[in-house]
Amino acid sequence: MTREELKADYNSHAANAERLREVLVEQVESLLSSMTLGVPLESRVKTWSSVEERLERKPIELEKITDLDDLVGIRIILLFRRDLDTTLGLLKSAFEVIRVETQ
Repeated sequence: MTREELKADYNSHAANAERLREVLVEQVESLLSSMTLGVPLESRVKTWSSVEERLERKPIELEKITDLDDLVGIRIILLFRRDLDTTLGLLKSAFEVIRVETQ
């Protein structure tokens, strides 16, 4: 898919991606209501400029914008490290988790 076609596809999916982000945040907040978060959940829909930067840094073949595995992202920061395994278990029971980054 050319960059122009990919941008058009991005623009046609942007509103749905935003709705997905909103619903995911609601679901994750509900799922983790018993956990102590360090800060409120952070979420975003990747901007087109960020998609372009990624394509420049790390060329990947996309047939459609929804093939991008991080088009919508949520960041969860826990107050206590001891809650990490429980939180991951809750998320994995409700969602297909593609990638986890822990520090």
